[in-house]
Amino acid sequence: MTFPRSKSVALRSTGPRLQTLALLLLGAGELLGGTALAWTPLRSPVQCGEDNLENNDSCATARRISTPFSASGLAVYKTDNDYYSVTVPPGQELQVDIFFSDAVADLDLFVYDLSGACGGLLNYLSNSISSSDDEAITWLNTGTAPVDVAIKVLVYPGSIALCNNYDMQVTIAPPVNPCDPNASDDPFEDNDVCMAAHPAPLGLTRDLWVSRDDPDFWSFTVQPGEAIDAQIFFSDVLSDLDLFLYDASGPCGDGFQTGELASGFTQTDNERIIWSNTGTTARLLILHVNVFENSSCNFYDMELDIAGGGIGSNYCLTNVNSTGVVGLISAAGTTSRSLNNLRLSAKQLPQNAFGFFLASLDQGFVPNAGGSEGNLCLGGSIGRFNDQILNTGGGGRIAINVNLGAVPQPTGSINAMAGQTWHFQAWHRDVTAAGATSSNFSNAIRVVLTN
Repeated sequence: MTFPRSKSVALRSTGPRLQTLALLLLGAGELLGGTALAWTPLRSPVQCGEDNLENNDSCATARRISTPFSASGLAVYKTDNDYYSVTVPPGQELQVDIFFSDAVADLDLFVYDLSGACGGLLNYLSNSISSSDDEAITWLNTGTAPVDVAIKVLVYPGSIALCNNYDMQVTIAPPVNPCDPNASDDPFEDNDVCMAAHPAPLGLTRDLWVSRDDPDFWSFTVQPGEAIDAQIFFSDVLSDLDLFLYDASGPCGDGFQTGELASGFTQTDNERIIWSNTGTTARLLILHVNVFENSSCNFYDMELDIAGGGIGSNYCLTNVNSTGVVGLISAAGTTSRSLNNLRLSAKQLPQNAFGFFLASLDQGFVPNAGGSEGNLCLGGSIGRFNDQILNTGGGGRIAINVNLGAVPQPTGSINAMAGQTWHFQAWHRDVTAAGATSSNFSNAIRVVLTN
């Protein structure tokens, strides 16, 4: 058998990183000895062109820019790094973003002090060297004098392609103050004093913000026999928060031991207040979220639940949920149609699961309805409170105020009437013992409406 005296093979890598290739030459069942192997790297198929900001290939020839700076279609090569220079005033923050496709070639980003070591891979002020699209750097001048910095864009040495194109944006501005209300306020503002307390959302509300100069006040009514369970979740490492409960008709907002009904006043993460209305009249209450005097500001989640009152009667056997217990539903407020202050609560549910309440004029029983792990205890026409889908949060609870003038039904909301018996149940997301996504139900409750 004869072999040609020469063979050529072209290999191309489709990834941005360097790949190691092994080429084995065989002949007549053995390794060919003395075979000359010529390896000629071909030019990268990527053609990037040149941009009009060259020649800026070193710290000494860095292209001077003014901010805000924005440019597109820039080109950088392995043998031709790009440098830009800009002055960052004291107390100002430099933001540099480059946008590119890592599939073509991986780019990295560095910022140096022009008056010191510049251009190396170790002595930099900041860098961004991921292996994905785009890079970004934020650097704050914490000194008292301006700093001339160099921004370096380079092609990662292990990339197969020799170059890449990129867009760049550079800005210099005062750093965002997390305690500035204009930057961090939540949508429930302005609720900074007792008189401007915002009606408290029931259930779990996330991403709230409070500062030393911008406290939060929330209002709600607790009926006789009801209890309020209020919790705030936060990291004490950032700032310590405290919780106070006041009667709206008395002293309000003055802090610890100033006439509050209850308080959560520790030096750890999270605070909680549980208070029961043991009187015979409804109480309008104010919940005050306060930043401790030595702190500045913080973000928090809040969970409010009002339960008790003992109206209605529970019925129906259902199955345990993934917490190992049965979900329980209760009703509070009054049965009066004219007062229209019926409230539903469900507890002992899985944490951080979505759920909502169901309503029907009829009682029923459907085991494992719709593939659920639990039992549906309503019959006939069943309405869902779809506009009040809730998250059970860390406490595994949901609650709503029922508008008896618009109880949901399959054909639309209807006006509940005195003398009717309504049946309610909670549905919630759950998981099976095998970890598959499923659902479950609480037990059920019937409420006979009065005038």
